Amino acid sequence: MVKKYKNYFLYNNILLFSVLILCVIGLTMIFSSSSVLSESKFSYLTRQAVFMAVGVLVMLVTYKININLFFKIEVYIYICVYFALKFGSIFSLE
Repeated sequence: MVKKYKNYFLYNNILLFSVLILCVIGLTMIFSSSSVLSESKFSYLTRQAVFMAVGVLVMLVTYKININLFFKIEVYIYICVYFALKFGSIFSLE
């Protein structure tokens, strides 16, 4: 059975802005800790900012998808994540 949520968009907006604020705080912390140690002041910051931008882009795309679609395909998502974790642990470099 698919449930409909009344305050779905309110909770999503709070979560969205919380994540974006934490990303900005994280980038500030990375810059302040790595600018002293690295040869280039912005080397770690740019690398982390690129990964953060990709993550935020994926988050915004999934934010626009209706939550009822996720309930319909949740078993397939669990299976894909399970195999991704298994293959990641098998083929890891360490």
